[in-house]
Amino acid sequence: MANNDDFVFIDNLRIDAIGKTSEAANRFFKPNTSAGTTTNPANNPTNDNSTIQETSPLDVGNDNSGKACRGPTMGEFDSALHCIARLKGLKIASINVNSLLKHIEEIRHLLFKFPLDIFAINESKIDDSVMNGEISIPGFNLIRKDRNRAGGGVVLYIRDNLSYLDRNDLVPDRLEMLCAEITRPFSKSLFVCTWYRPPKSNLSLFNDCDVFFQKCKSENKELIIIGDINCNVMKTSPDAHTRQLNFLCSLYQLDQLINKPTRETNTLATLIDLVLTNAKENIWTSGVIDLGMSDHSLIYVVRKFTLPKLKPNVKEVRDYKHFNAEYFIGDLTRMPWHVINQYNNPNEGWRVWKSFFNEILNIHAPIRHKRVKGNSVPWITPEIKCMMRNRDYHKKYAIKHSSQPHWESFQFLRNKVNAEMRNVKSKYFHDKNTDCSVMNDPKKTWKLINSLLGKNNKSNNVNELLVDSTYFSKVSPISVDSVASTLRGLKACKATGLDKIPAKILKLSANIIAPSLTFIFNLSLATGIYIDEWMRARVTPIFKSGDKRQCENYRPISILPVVSKAFEKEVFRQVYRYLSESSLLSKFQSGFRPKHSTVTALIQMCDEWLENMDNGKLNGVVFIDIKKAFDSINHRILLNKTNEQFGIFGVELKWFESYLTNREQQCNVNGELSSNKIITCGVPQGSILGPLLFLLYINDLPDCLKSTNPCMYADDTQIFSSSYDANELVVNLNSDLAHVCNWLKENRLQMHPSKCKMMFIGSPYNLNNIMREEPESDLDSDDQNYMDGNVMDPLYGEEADETNSSHDEEEFSEEKFQLPVIDGNIRIEPK
Repeated sequence: MANNDDFVFIDNLRIDAIGKTSEAANRFFKPNTSAGTTTNPANNPTNDNSTIQETSPLDVGNDNSGKACRGPTMGEFDSALHCIARLKGLKIASINVNSLLKHIEEIRHLLFKFPLDIFAINESKIDDSVMNGEISIPGFNLIRKDRNRAGGGVVLYIRDNLSYLDRNDLVPDRLEMLCAEITRPFSKSLFVCTWYRPPKSNLSLFNDCDVFFQKCKSENKELIIIGDINCNVMKTSPDAHTRQLNFLCSLYQLDQLINKPTRETNTLATLIDLVLTNAKENIWTSGVIDLGMSDHSLIYVVRKFTLPKLKPNVKEVRDYKHFNAEYFIGDLTRMPWHVINQYNNPNEGWRVWKSFFNEILNIHAPIRHKRVKGNSVPWITPEIKCMMRNRDYHKKYAIKHSSQPHWESFQFLRNKVNAEMRNVKSKYFHDKNTDCSVMNDPKKTWKLINSLLGKNNKSNNVNELLVDSTYFSKVSPISVDSVASTLRGLKACKATGLDKIPAKILKLSANIIAPSLTFIFNLSLATGIYIDEWMRARVTPIFKSGDKRQCENYRPISILPVVSKAFEKEVFRQVYRYLSESSLLSKFQSGFRPKHSTVTALIQMCDEWLENMDNGKLNGVVFIDIKKAFDSINHRILLNKTNEQFGIFGVELKWFESYLTNREQQCNVNGELSSNKIITCGVPQGSILGPLLFLLYINDLPDCLKSTNPCMYADDTQIFSSSYDANELVVNLNSDLAHVCNWLKENRLQMHPSKCKMMFIGSPYNLNNIMREEPESDLDSDDQNYMDGNVMDPLYGEEADETNSSHDEEEFSEEKFQLPVIDGNIRIEPK
């Protein structure tokens, strides 16, 4: 049996070795290398010295100078976590927070300050109305299993540098448990799980737990379970639930590692937050830290583990520290821009132009590599941090000395911290919103809101080719004044492309560079050659939802050179003017058109539906979702339509062909660029002309309809009809749905069946009749909806949401639940 000198302490904040229990005796700790006996599973600990098992060399208490961590102070909670954070291994922690939303800011601050690898939350008390962005933590992935707002629920935060699989397939439905399989190259994976067992749950729940243990055992992997299991293993006479847990631990050779009370009040101390493992020999240390944010203590375990190194986030930025606009313009003026006019190939002219421009720019604003660090929660001020430490100190002192005054002080400070954090957060967002309103900047407003929500074959059916025999025969030369105006109108904050020329520099030097750029633009149009470098995009994948390993769950954000967008804007003006004057765009299309929007599309449909209802008719509408529409455009079909349906030919058609073909992209992940990838289909994402070209591609879709009317917003298409007879209505919808499918097939596009919906809209009388009859349609019954005309009027209700795109539908469904979050943090005046 080991003596007191073998134990590890930071006063009463324990850095427990495996199986150790003791009173706080030493202010500092030192390594323990002695061996002892192992404890039984779920062993009942006492406050007396007990046996210990061999532990790791606890070098975590030493900094680079070899000095031990400081003794207990008002900030000893921080000291304890600092010591844990210095351990080499997989650091896993868990706490029952009794509502994640109430404590998410403090948890973000905790994980920003202390590099834990896996953090488990028990009793999250959230449901599907709480979106992932609302509870996300920078640098962590999350998986969750919700119950409701009243109780239960678990969340698992896993640091970005860890590879993992969500093993929900192992967990029986009744268990409030999450299981992640942590994978490493050339090493065996292990299961890390968090389990919350409600205190009044049925004893039969352990049968489900038995099933889970059997599945884990069949895969022969190491298992670590951490969480609030609500079995008080401190009791000398354990209840039936604790005995059942003890039995399962014995059966599956699981050791329980926590040996200090994890939930203490002024009248009661229990050990109900546990760590179970079947590979005790792989554990460095485990223990308990008292936190003031919850009545439960934080429990942790550190597993021997070689973690993949976190790559620093390094960005290329221009250094404007010594930038002088007057000197920069002066040096630009002295460059021999007239040399550009000697070139007959726009690619050669652009190469020389870029070398001239960058030569001056790199002198005045050289490129630097900047290491980007994550941000802490901005409204947790130093004063609030001090209050948190004070709160934690009083809780620890109250537990240690059973002091009623300190319990009262702790409760007062806990409430004060919560109230102060709410007020400061409200004021922070209120001030930010006021600034955005004063500047009238929608982009900054949405950035603010997103930060709150913690939230990229030809058809046989063609239009008449031309109107009044007009042709888009020649692009007019672009003027210097027009280019200068476009450059001056650039938004300075626009993202920089692979050419590394910032928008704000182009804006600043517009008058100097406009003549030379105008020559290159006109040379490109005259030769039908689009500049190669402008067709190279930098793509940043933005995660949407679902499995992070699946590419389809990312939205690509494509960044093109700013100069190319200025050029495209000039071409767009001329092409769109021609299409408008010739009335070539479908009257049913509301997307990407001036004086059109989702509102005009909704009004068009709602007016027609209401008129039909006034006449006693029933409306039927099918919402059609096209799978990856913008990325699936066939270039040959598009060019044929551009020529045959819109009268664009000759060198102009050659220019569009050059614009579309041989495009390349590089994927930017964690600051590193991939190799070039050729894009063989789709319109250019992030471009000015891309949306317009898509409208040309889909323009003839309404021509295939025989019995229904369309309403389109870009790729979002709704077909609808009306009738006195529900069966006739369904026949018409099914018939034109088949025509749409044929059109999509001919144009190399695909429908997304699972996202297509059907809806009946009518008076309550008509809806009741069809609900009794249940007319058949090609859509599953689960995809059929019924809308009472009496509640259709508010366009911001759930029904109106159906007309939006799949992306808009996803955003709307999130935001309608999160409006209270925005309202509570922006619109309410701080108290």
